Amino acid sequence: LDDGGQSIEPEWYMPILPTVLINGGHGIGTGWSTDVPSYNPRDIVENLKRMMNHEVMEPMHPWFRGFKGQIELNVSKKGEVSYCISGILGKVNDTTIQVTELPVGKWTQQYKEFLETLLDTDGGKKEPFIKGYKEFHTDTSVHFEITMSEKSMREAEEVGLYKKFQLQRNLSISNMHLFNAQGQITKYDNPEQIMREFYELRLGYYAKRKDYMVGDMERQLSVLDNKCRFIKEVIAG
Repeated sequence: LDDGGQSIEPEWYMPILPTVLINGGHGIGTGWSTDVPSYNPRDIVENLKRMMNHEVMEPMHPWFRGFKGQIELNVSKKGEVSYCISGILGKVNDTTIQVTELPVGKWTQQYKEFLETLLDTDGGKKEPFIKGYKEFHTDTSVHFEITMSEKSMREAEEVGLYKKFQLQRNLSISNMHLFNAQGQITKYDNPEQIMREFYELRLGYYAKRKDYMVGDMERQLSVLDNKCRFIKEVIAG
């Protein structure tokens, strides 16, 4: 783009890989929201290679670098796809559990505030659900050690430890809205649809880039030819 004779940034970029699938995209705009999870760059590369070989793409599932918990696929009767993301919880004994991974999107401070609500006595009107917790985090890992009574442990196990301690969350891929190449809001049902649209667009830009490079070389050749002709004519007098 040109702004008053000055070259400025383009309206949009044409990356080698569809970066929205690598970084994910979340947000709310005027009348629209979007929720695109992150996918493994290696899976994306392999699927691009399959498309280049005219093969069928393999289904891709959300992936988060460094996440040690579980990501489980759920398909409803209507065919809607979602995922259950679970942290890691371990029962040490009848009164102690330890949490060593939180679901993606839940931060340590958030979880600490949740544990504080389990310590609440409502002004002494009720017993707290847990007796206390300790923190043993590092800069790259989470580690809570939570203590409670045997009665609370039994209650939590009846409900489900992961559910009671909020260590699961659902991730839906039914709300993927993105701008397409024409600048129009488009709904995508799965990451493979985004891949197909990106593939065709990127392929077209490879052709444009090749044409540009050939044209640039032809211009350089023309300049060199004329320099050569000039030198020969000077030598010839």
